[in-house]
Amino acid sequence: MLSHPWNPLHQCRMLWWLLAAPQRFLAYSARCDPEQLRSAGAWLASTLAWSPLFFAVIGYLGESTRHDAEKVTAFIALPLAWLITGLLGGNDNVLAITASSFVGYLSIFAVVSEMPLFAAVLITYTAVCGVAVCLAFGLRFGFAYGTTCAISAFIGFGIAFGALGIATVVLAVLLAFGIAAVMEANVRAQRASLVSRLSLGLLTLSYIVLIWLYVLGGWRVFTV
Repeated sequence: MLSHPWNPLHQCRMLWWLLAAPQRFLAYSARCDPEQLRSAGAWLASTLAWSPLFFAVIGYLGESTRHDAEKVTAFIALPLAWLITGLLGGNDNVLAITASSFVGYLSIFAVVSEMPLFAAVLITYTAVCGVAVCLAFGLRFGFAYGTTCAISAFIGFGIAFGALGIATVVLAVLLAFGIAAVMEANVRAQRASLVSRLSLGLLTLSYIVLIWLYVLGGWRVFTV
């Protein structure tokens, strides 16, 4: 059960291997067939892409006495989007990518307009790490790749429209390819670089801040 691709504990372990212990990832990949490895990458990318948005929706539903339809819909849709993205992660079906991206669009714009800027940046970073995982696992142009790219783009435009929004998306894409290159270099060298450890540290910090902000009620600090 621990080694099942959908298990979040297994996903945390794989992320640790990619960014901090690449020799363990090499040993794991040697035991897996290519399809199983692609599936593991798809589930990890799906969790990185969708879980921070789910935290945000929980926070907004928890703070409000008036649960508007958009946020309730997002609360229901996001777990389904996570499940679909994980299951179909390596699939190149354009229709499936479009459907999942549409769910992401509705969910993101249900909450992004009310987000503090730093929270939107942190959520964008987690989605970018999802794109990087897709690239590192050879899921280019697959379902998980299309979904994570779409989430990064939607949040980028949600942060700032126009030229600044485009610049945000371009930076997100460059960062995704950079992190993917770091992951691949780690595996080739069989040792973790300082950049990869910093990337992992920032990702961990992003999750800690988002859980504090939306799940543990840290948002109240900004409403005083």
